[in-house]
This record gives sequence, C-alpha cells and structure tokens, in this order.
Amino acid sequence: MKTLYSPHYPLIYHPITTSSHHLIITSPMTVLYEDNHIIAVNKTCSEIVQGDKTGDEPLSETIKKYLKEKYNKPGEVFCGVTHRLDRPVSGVVL
Repeated sequence: MKTLYSPHYPLIYHPITTSSHHLIITSPMTVLYEDNHIIAVNKTCSEIVQGDKTGDEPLSETIKKYLKEKYNKPGEVFCGVTHRLDRPVSGVVL
C-alpha cells in the first residue's frame, strides 16, 4: 500500500485502482505509534484536537477516518481523546 501526503484540507479516502491500493491522507498528520488500543499522533500547530464553534475538522475526526479506512472498519470508529493541546501548539496527542 502506498501512502501519499498532501497539505490540503484534512480528508482521508481510499480509492481502489486496478493495479494497487492507495491510502491518500490530505492532512499533515503523522502517526508516531499505533496498536490495538492506542494511537499517538504528532499534532501540528493550527490543528484542533476537539471540535469547536469554528466548524473546522478536529484531529479526533481525522484519526477516526484514518482508522476506518486503514482497517476497513464497518460502521463507526470510536476515538476517545485523553488530553488536548491548544490550536497554536504542536506536540504529541494520544
């Protein structure tokens, strides 16, 4: 599987071509660690961790889409936020 990154609006989709599968992540999200129970992501400044009144897609939703697509999960994906970082701050989010 080839992973392509793009600096555009955070959206994940998984188009299937005849020759291979491509996971395209259009968010600068970097997964630092991932297992069955936890995921550690490097949050960039200007991203939000949880939804707010701006309507911008939060990192938690981006992660849900990432997990749903990567593991072909049917239905909804649960992603609980254990802590958050303010919008202007970058760092690791679990």
